[in-house]
Amino acid sequence: MKTKLILFAILISIQSMTAQEYQTVEEDKEEENTTEDEISSEQIVTKYITTIGGEKNITKIKTLRKKFQINNFDEDGNLTYTSYQEHTYISPYEFINKSTLNSKETYILSLKGIAYMKKGKKWKANSSTAHSSFSKQTSYIQDYSYLVNNYELIFDGIKMIDNIECYKIIVPKKEFTESSGDLLTMKQTFSFIKYYNLETGLLYMEELNWEMMMDYKDNKYIKDSFVKSFIVSKFLDYREVDGVLFPFKVSKNIKIDDLPETIQEEIYTAIEVNPTINPDDFKVD
Repeated sequence: MKTKLILFAILISIQSMTAQEYQTVEEDKEEENTTEDEISSEQIVTKYITTIGGEKNITKIKTLRKKFQINNFDEDGNLTYTSYQEHTYISPYEFINKSTLNSKETYILSLKGIAYMKKGKKWKANSSTAHSSFSKQTSYIQDYSYLVNNYELIFDGIKMIDNIECYKIIVPKKEFTESSGDLLTMKQTFSFIKYYNLETGLLYMEELNWEMMMDYKDNKYIKDSFVKSFIVSKFLDYREVDGVLFPFKVSKNIKIDDLPETIQEEIYTAIEVNPTINPDDFKVD
């Protein structure tokens, strides 16, 4: 269970990656009468940013709290468990995850690229969550970071997803390596494919390919490991919170290595923008 919780924290961290430096995004609303050959990936993403509330409302989010439940189903559609989550963010990439499963509470802290688990009243480091260069963030909307960081985005035409016309945007693979001296090297690679509803402008579906390799170098007692996952997420039931649209339901199909596929349903009960947070909660001794 501990391994699954750490893996969950890593995946959440990757999916939450956002901008490192602030730049201005021009909200270009001129898209009418534009053909598929003329439209650009930047226009599609900018339309999404405008649709969910615009740059001004997005960048005013400094802290965030999300409460939701996760219903987990096996490949045959049988409910295997329900957990209750509360994520409290002091930045888009630094957060505390409180998870309740079968009345047992577990706390995970993601801080500056390191995952910690609570042992009594103290945090104990468990693993790296992602590349440390993502520790300084300015936006909670991943797609906004693509624009401000001038990501290479590839427009791959219009695709039908669940009978919905969607713009397909490919975010090319990124690779990051972390090293702990002569003990351990961790390499992560990930890539996204995004599908934006052509009519509404909203993000409808996302595909994530993620791989992690752990090289324990000359350690004779710990085997090297390689984890590969493929996650398809669909974003539904958008609702406005302080001028920004958030999906209140996210369905996920998760395939990790050769394990059976699982289906997760995230149902959000509350999203709070700029809640007051005690910074001492994020202190690591």
